[in-house]
Amino acid sequence: NGWYMNGVSLGEPGALEGDSNTCAWFNGSSNFVDFAAINPPSDKMTMLAWVKPEDVNLYDKWVLSKVAAASPNRYYWALGVLGSSQSNKLACRMKTGSQTTTLQSPVEIPKGQWVFIAAVYDGQRLILYQDGAEVARVAQSGAILQSSNNVVIGGVAHQPTQNPWSGSIDEVAIFFKALNANQINRLYEARQAKVEIMNWLE
Repeated sequence: NGWYMNGVSLGEPGALEGDSNTCAWFNGSSNFVDFAAINPPSDKMTMLAWVKPEDVNLYDKWVLSKVAAASPNRYYWALGVLGSSQSNKLACRMKTGSQTTTLQSPVEIPKGQWVFIAAVYDGQRLILYQDGAEVARVAQSGAILQSSNNVVIGGVAHQPTQNPWSGSIDEVAIFFKALNANQINRLYEARQAKVEIMNWLE
């Protein structure tokens, strides 16, 4: 449960083919979704979403985040995009103990098309996935730090209208467990509508 802020556009075509469920569109200037505080209860977490970015420069734009201030070390966890101008790459942040780890993919996020993004923390490593495939990982351990800060979709809580997301976001999910590579890939492949034909006489 959350609050759509500043006129988030609802009812837009969603990411899943053959599914009538719609998505939200963010204008890149003032839209975001605000939640109360969410705190993973352990040292495992998965964040994922389907995104369709539109902005040419996606630097420092976050799809899902729990942030206290602009400093990277004030990020508790986040999934989004970092990179230089017009070179935009999937990234995530996770805070365990007193240190926030930033992981960035070498793969650029394409604009104008749906992309499945995910970050998994399993208590030993932080892993990024793009379109069902692993694109980066880094060693990390410890319990995920908790706080009273709100969670935001389409921006960051401390300045939700600064560098907000531009484009569509769909199927945002948080798991308080670490999904494995096969589960991430199956979620990606589930976008395609499939009909299985079975011959019961065989």
